[in-house]
Amino acid sequence: MVDIQDFESCETSGQFYGGNAGRKIGLVWRDGDWLVKFPGTTRNLQGSVPSYTTAPVSEWLGSHVYAALGIPVHETVLGIRDGRIVCACRDFTFPDSRLVNFHDLKNSLSDDEPGFTEDALDVRSCYVTDRGKPIAPLKYLASGQDEECTKALDRFMERYDPRSFHDLLDSIPSMSHGLTVVPDGFHEYHRRVCDYRYEHAFMEAWRELHPTVGFPSSPEASVPEPLPDPDPSVLPSSSVPTCFDGPGM
Repeated sequence: MVDIQDFESCETSGQFYGGNAGRKIGLVWRDGDWLVKFPGTTRNLQGSVPSYTTAPVSEWLGSHVYAALGIPVHETVLGIRDGRIVCACRDFTFPDSRLVNFHDLKNSLSDDEPGFTEDALDVRSCYVTDRGKPIAPLKYLASGQDEECTKALDRFMERYDPRSFHDLLDSIPSMSHGLTVVPDGFHEYHRRVCDYRYEHAFMEAWRELHPTVGFPSSPEASVPEPLPDPDPSVLPSSSVPTCFDGPGM
């Protein structure tokens, strides 16, 4: 199981962080500066949901998945602060770097720059063509029209192991320090959703691009039947999908 660190006695670092994904503070831990992200409240959501989102856990989980794929990513640690489950991210900007957020970067460029038009940003997907036209990522990937995207998919299929993801997911405790780390159903929900996406999105796209190459799927990753609707006693209704949310800034 993953150790949930106790940050309650850590001193603040005096650093401040931007972004729109909730409260953040700077702490000093093990002689380093760490950005600590807090979960958002669910008080405005309907239905029987936990008091706070699982954003810190999703931040930690997503970072470790990237690392398993061989992609450089910031170091993350789960812990408690102010009686809540938080995700601590080592501040990688010190001593000689500076992180420029997307909003500031956009303000420095012309509105005519590809990928920075208002039309491109006013959609659910932030992926755009060279001309700034929004694209559907998975459809674009499966089309094979971009050689670099196909190579990226090949690297993903080579490196991603559903069983390793299951082990990583199972390493997250449900309780620690008397606090709920993740609510009931969290592990099973993420396992089934990620397995379904792997089998029915990435695997199918890879097979379409490489029809003559065999690629046997792992039994752990296979979901032969359509994914059923979640148990309403475990997950919130479709009007409140943020109970299990993903990492963000």
